[in-house]
Amino acid sequence: MSDTKTNYVKAQSLLKQLKQQTENLTTPKSNPEFPTSKLNFLDKITSIEQSYYQAIEHHKYSLLSIEKQESQKLRRLIDEDI
Repeated sequence: MSDTKTNYVKAQSLLKQLKQQTENLTTPKSNPEFPTSKLNFLDKITSIEQSYYQAIEHHKYSLLSIEKQESQKLRRLIDEDI
């Protein structure tokens, strides 16, 4: 039985690390300065950059959601074993 509890402790520790590292993710936006372009280059770069930061924020939210779900599952397993 002690092996099982040790695994729970390890799992909780890993989930806590995942949460902390995910919360620490930062997505500082750069503000590149380009001269005016007739080819709409600036608009395209800005659009790509916005999509990139949205994807990073979505990924961060997804990781935090997964961590929360797995922590709840782990708590239920611990409660069932006790």
